[in-house]
Amino acid sequence: MRRLVISSAILLAGASPALSAPFTINAGTDTSGKTVTGSDIGSVAAGAALSTTDTAITWEGPSPAPGVTIDNNGTIESSDSRGIDTDGGSTVRNFTLNNNAGAVLSADNDAFRIDSDVVGGTIDINNAGTIFSDGGQALDFGGIESNSAVIQITNAATGIIESDGNDAIRPGSGSITIDNSGLIDASDSDDRAINLDHGGSLDNVTTFSVTNQFGGTIISQADAIRVTADSGLDTTTGTFTIDNSGTITATNGGQAIDFDDIESTAATVTITNRATGIIQAAEADAIRPGEGATVTNFGIICVGTVTAGTCSGGVTGESDDGIDWQGHAGTIVNSGTISGQRHGTTSDVDVDVTNETGGVIIGRNGSGVGSDGDGTVLNHGTITGAYDGAATDGDGDGVDIDFIADITNFGTIQGTGAAGNGSDGKPNTAQGLALGGGTVDNRTGAVITGAADGILVDDSSTGGAFAATTIANAGRIEGFDGYGIRLVGTQDDTVTNSGIIAGATSAIDLGGGNDLLTLDTGSTITGLADGGDGFDTLDILGAVTLGETINFEQLILESAGLLDLAFDLHVDELLGAIIDGNKITNIAGNGFNFFYDPANPDNAYLGARTYLLADGGKLTAVPEPLSLGLLAPAVLITLTGLRRRRRAAAA
Repeated sequence: MRRLVISSAILLAGASPALSAPFTINAGTDTSGKTVTGSDIGSVAAGAALSTTDTAITWEGPSPAPGVTIDNNGTIESSDSRGIDTDGGSTVRNFTLNNNAGAVLSADNDAFRIDSDVVGGTIDINNAGTIFSDGGQALDFGGIESNSAVIQITNAATGIIESDGNDAIRPGSGSITIDNSGLIDASDSDDRAINLDHGGSLDNVTTFSVTNQFGGTIISQADAIRVTADSGLDTTTGTFTIDNSGTITATNGGQAIDFDDIESTAATVTITNRATGIIQAAEADAIRPGEGATVTNFGIICVGTVTAGTCSGGVTGESDDGIDWQGHAGTIVNSGTISGQRHGTTSDVDVDVTNETGGVIIGRNGSGVGSDGDGTVLNHGTITGAYDGAATDGDGDGVDIDFIADITNFGTIQGTGAAGNGSDGKPNTAQGLALGGGTVDNRTGAVITGAADGILVDDSSTGGAFAATTIANAGRIEGFDGYGIRLVGTQDDTVTNSGIIAGATSAIDLGGGNDLLTLDTGSTITGLADGGDGFDTLDILGAVTLGETINFEQLILESAGLLDLAFDLHVDELLGAIIDGNKITNIAGNGFNFFYDPANPDNAYLGARTYLLADGGKLTAVPEPLSLGLLAPAVLITLTGLRRRRRAAAA
C-alpha cells in the first residue's frame, strides 16, 4: 500500500478558486485553487506544490486545440476533494497533462475527473510520476460519452497510476488508448485497475486499446481490465484490443481480462499475449474474451501464480479456467502456455483452437480444451486434461467437445486422470478425446492417449453419439485402462488405421451402425477389434497386424492385403479380389477353417477351386457354427485365383 502524505500547508485556509488564468508555481506551497480554460498553461516546478483542501485545479468551458496544458514537476494535491476536476457542459475540450518523473498528482477523491462530455477533443495524459487517489479513481473519465472524443493515456516505466479505494482508471467513450510501461494498481481494494464502465452506451466506444509493455504491470483485486456499459453491449461495432508483454494480474476473485459483457458479433475483439507476457488470476478465470474474440498467446495465461515460468496454485476444486468463453464463440491460437485450475479453455458454445508447436494447454483438474457445443482443434503441441489429486471430482479429458468435433493432431493430446462423479452422477473417466461425433485425423508421430480411453464418442453420458464419426490414424491411439477407440450408438462410423490402436479392454469398439474399419500398411491393432451391431466391414489394404476380431460381417482383402493375426478373426463374408500374393500369416495353431453352410450349393466351393497352402497347411470345410468366422491358426496360407465367397443364411 502506498500512502502519500498530504502537505500540512493545506490546513491553512485556501482561497476560493480564482477566475480562469494561466499559472506558474516555481517554489513553495500555493494553497489557492486554480481555474483554467481555453489554451491556458499551468506549471508546477520541481519542489513546488499546489496543495488545497478543495479542488486544486478546475477546468472550465471550451478549450479548442491545443487546449489546456498542465506541466507538473512538483506536487498537485487535494486533501478533501479532487486534484483536477471539470466545470461546465458538453463542449469541445482539449487537455494535456504532463506529470513528469518525480511529480505527484494526488487527492482524497479522484485525482483527475472529467465529469463533462468532450466533443471532438483530445485528452492526453503523459505520466512518468505518480497519479494517486485515496478513495476515488486516479483517472475518472466516465463523464465522456461522445464517440468523437480521443483519450490517450501513456504511463512511462517510472509511472504509477494508483487508487487505494476504487478503480485506478475509468475511461469514457470515443477512441481510448492506454499504453503502460509502469504500474497501474488497484490492488488495495476490491476494485479494478482499468474499468471501462460508465452510464452511456458501448456504441460510443470506437476503439479501446490497452498495450502493456515489457516491464509494465496492471494489477487489481477484482478484474484487472474490464469492459461493460449500460447499453450497446450487443450492438457495438467497436474495436477492443489488449496487447500484453508485461504482467496483468487479478489477485482476488476477478478475471485478469473480463470482456464477457461484449455480446455484439459486429465488435472486433483481439487479445495478444506476447512471449514475455503473463496474464494471471489467482481465484477466477484468467480471461473471459467476449463474443467472437481472437486470443493469441505466446506467453503464459494462468489461473494461480506464475513462478519461474511455471503456473501453479489456484483454489482446489473451483471451476476457474485459463480462458473461459462463457456463452461466446471465439478463436485461440497458442504457442505459449494456457493453464487452468479446472479447464485450460472452455466454452458453452463453439471453440476454435490452434495449438502450435511448443504450445501447451492444460486443464489441471479438467479438460485441456472443452466445449459444450461444437469445436475445431488443430494441435502441433501438447494438450492435457488432468486430475489434480486433491479435488473431490475431476474429469481430465485432453479434448472434450460435447457435440461435433473436427480434430487434427500432429502432437500429443492426453487425458491423464479423473476422479469422482460427473454432473450425470456417473464416474468420471479420462479420455484423450471425448466427442459427440465428427472427424479425427491423427497424423504420423502424433499421440492420443487416455488413462481410460484414447477416444470416446458418445452423448457425454455413455449414450449414443450425436453424429457419425470418421477417424484416420497414422500415429498412436491408446486407452491405458479402457478402449483405444470406443464409438457408442448406431451411427455409420469409419476408422482408417495405418498406425497403432491399442486398449486394455478393447482396441476398437465400433458400436452399432454399419461401420467400416480400414487397415492400411503399417496398421497394428493391439487388443480386441469389435465391429459391434449392424453390418460391419473390415477392409485390408496392405500389410497389417491384427488382434482378435469379432462381429464383422464382411472382410475385404484387397490385392496388396497381408494380414498378420495374433488371435481369431470372425467374419461372415469374404469379398474382394483374392489374387496370387495375398497372404494370411502368423496363424496360431495348425489348421485353417472357413465356415460355410454346406446345405447351400452356392457355398459348396471348396472342391471347385484351386488352393496353394504353404508349409503343409490345410483348408478344411466344416459346418457353420453359431459363431461365424475365419479362424486362423499358425500357418502361412497363400490363396490363388480370383474368387468371391458369400455365406448363405444360417440354417
